[in-house]
Amino acid sequence: ISELSSPDAFTFREGELQSLDLSGVRWSLTVEDPEQLLAAILRLAQNPSEWPNRWNQALKDVWTEIALAECKEYFRYAAEARGLPEAGEKSTETMLKSLLESFSVAQCYRIIWAGARQASDFLVRKRCNTRHAANYMIGECQRWADRAKAENWEVKPFKRNFDLPRSAISHVFFDVFLKIGEDGFNCVPGMLARHRATVSMDHAGSAQD
Repeated sequence: ISELSSPDAFTFREGELQSLDLSGVRWSLTVEDPEQLLAAILRLAQNPSEWPNRWNQALKDVWTEIALAECKEYFRYAAEARGLPEAGEKSTETMLKSLLESFSVAQCYRIIWAGARQASDFLVRKRCNTRHAANYMIGECQRWADRAKAENWEVKPFKRNFDLPRSAISHVFFDVFLKIGEDGFNCVPGMLARHRATVSMDHAGSAQD
């Protein structure tokens, strides 16, 4: 981020950066010809037909990686809000990857919130230590999701959390390249054929394969 950016583009709370206006900040690029690089990126963003095949094949993986990062962030946020320590990283990631096979990030937020609430209740009922409750939260999220699928529940999505602003990577991937905006947050990763994308159906099929 360039030092020439307007202070109005940033939102601070208690001295910590909370969010930034992607359209308001200025960027410094450490390349020989920034204008040429930007022109090349813009051309590719506007013309999916020029994308290398490996890009099409990697769409779902990139989408899932961004979704997983957002879910991890919200999982930590929900746990910390209830005074729970960080749970096992590997177990948490395995559970969240399982959820993202069937649910959007917005729906995962709902599931994580329910799991955190149950873990908090479990902590009070059982009078266990917070580490035990943190691990219980992982299992409760998975059980909630499994029951939702088995009983065909309508999992109502959450909106983005104000304390967890959207990343620049998410903006570039979903808005600039895929042109589906918040569908990247509200839909199951990789299901391009269901979105308002300008990516062709051929690309959608490649992504799902």
